[in-house]
Amino acid sequence: PTTMSAPFDEIRKSLDSFQAADLEGCGGAKFLGLHLEGPYFSPAQAGAQPPDKLAKPSDREYEKLTEEYPFIARIDAAPELPGALDMPPYLAKKGIVSGMAHTDASAAEVKAAAQAGYTIATHLYSGMSIVHRINGYRHAGTVEGCFLQDEIYCEAICDSIHLPAELLQLIYKIKGPDHMILVSDSMRGAGMPEGTECMLGAKDTGTLVVVEGGVAWMPDRQAFAGSVATYDRLIRTAVNYAGLPLTDVIKMASKTPAAAMHLTGKGSLAVGYDADITLFDEGIQVQLTMVEGKVVFER
Repeated sequence: PTTMSAPFDEIRKSLDSFQAADLEGCGGAKFLGLHLEGPYFSPAQAGAQPPDKLAKPSDREYEKLTEEYPFIARIDAAPELPGALDMPPYLAKKGIVSGMAHTDASAAEVKAAAQAGYTIATHLYSGMSIVHRINGYRHAGTVEGCFLQDEIYCEAICDSIHLPAELLQLIYKIKGPDHMILVSDSMRGAGMPEGTECMLGAKDTGTLVVVEGGVAWMPDRQAFAGSVATYDRLIRTAVNYAGLPLTDVIKMASKTPAAAMHLTGKGSLAVGYDADITLFDEGIQVQLTMVEGKVVFER
């Protein structure tokens, strides 16, 4: 589960709900930790994140949150913000992953971020600066910086809408299956039918968005409000739309994200690993799923 930018009291409510969630009898779902996507973001790259709810990591509020809620597994930030380079060393001591997201960082700032301990680029291209001109001179942005840092894992929203096939192919060509990760970036509208209206953010104070054309849109239809893809759609998109090899796509959906999040016993079919298995047919339609060796869905 992933939060988005909000006042810290609202974030704490989400964390409390996560902590109280009872998954018994839910059909096999397992939570491996929680991901805070915000509020430490650049206003210039906020996207669907509410710009009036952003903060700077120099407040060091993340220290209080990780003390109060030890199940936090990952926190994203724009590494160019004040105090952002101090965050990864602190989080690493707690086993928490640091990601770059909604950032206007230059390639040089991305290099500094990688040296500080940022290891994942959250949904590459979405909410990130690219090469641009200042007074006639071209400057490399966040995306180019992530390409140059071999150790950075790059997520791609693989719903066939957020990124065209050519950009998916480019990420794959540069990063390869060991450092490219498929990610849904889905919100409440995931799996819902066309025309569904739903809230982005808190149910009572968020933004009402609509599902149209296989994606969630902001009210003015000028920007996406997040993906509505389920994970099987990502596999189909990568194979059928971007033309990537199936075996590599499966790796980018299992072993590579498990490695990026330092998960043990996950992401591979191997002795001693949890038997979390998905079986699909030639059309990449899910036929059966297992969680820790137990069949929880069968078509």
